[in-house]
Amino acid sequence: MNNSGCASGNGTGWSIITSAAANSQLAGVLAAVIFSGIVILFARRGLRSSQALGLFAATFVVLGFDSYLFGTVTGLTTDRFCARVWSEGMTAAGMLGAGGFAVMTGISWLMAEHVDSTADSSLANRDHKALALLSRFMILGVAAGVMLLLLMTSRDYLDVMYDGRAPSGLLRVTSASALVVPPVAILLTAGRRYLRRVGPDGSASTIAWPFIVATFGLLSYGITGPVAAAWMMA
Repeated sequence: MNNSGCASGNGTGWSIITSAAANSQLAGVLAAVIFSGIVILFARRGLRSSQALGLFAATFVVLGFDSYLFGTVTGLTTDRFCARVWSEGMTAAGMLGAGGFAVMTGISWLMAEHVDSTADSSLANRDHKALALLSRFMILGVAAGVMLLLLMTSRDYLDVMYDGRAPSGLLRVTSASALVVPPVAILLTAGRRYLRRVGPDGSASTIAWPFIVATFGLLSYGITGPVAAAWMMA
């Protein structure tokens, strides 16, 4: 029995299977870029380089598994249970979003290290402000894009799961969940700045724990995703 690509029935006709091949290639390319960055960071010293190395290592695991999961989805054209196909696709989509955002975070962290290593001058201070502004735009822009794309995919997922009759309350909660990310990002940023002010020496070492939590959280998510997908396939 063919599943006709498990296309969404909400009018878009978007198929999780048809798009999985391109997403698998994208995750693979990002993983290759991250691997190159890991090799370069092995030769660098410093707190931020070490933290970025840990983040890139976790991101490499996430994107590597994600490329495999999307590749698995492309082979489910004969699976008659579209709910299972979409559940695996949603797991892979979440990993791709988290991996892509982690890439931008690592790049911004390295940009901050580059500014700190420059000479103390008016030109360096100007570059510091420009790169800091650029980093904020990069992170906020990628976060907004990831939120919107995952929100649209989640609504299509609910449409498939409930055969086009998803409860309106559930749809509203799903849409409102995208509003949680900006306040959380603001709270984390404010907490980091507070720790920098009250730290004993004001150095970045006093605020390393949020970076450690993010790295291990990302790695845990990257490992849990394939386990959940394997359970759904079984």
